[in-house]
Amino acid sequence: MRSGEQMFTFVFIDCNMPGMNGFELVKLLRIKRNEDHVDCVFVACSALEYNSLIYKQQGFDFAIQKPVTLESLKDLFLYYKRPYI
Repeated sequence: MRSGEQMFTFVFIDCNMPGMNGFELVKLLRIKRNEDHVDCVFVACSALEYNSLIYKQQGFDFAIQKPVTLESLKDLFLYYKRPYI
């Protein structure tokens, strides 16, 4: 981490981003930036993506399906046993 940069607890990543897909971004965070302390949340747009274990194999820590709801965020925070609002 460079001086002046923020630390994040979670990063929500859609796999269908323009320019760089979510899998490439996770690899960049994990390998090149050494950001293992950040939990990467896979935001899936389909049930097929969400039910697949590929997100774990690609370096993601958790998955939620679109549309993201308060209930799915609550499940995420409970999974990690972290306080939420």
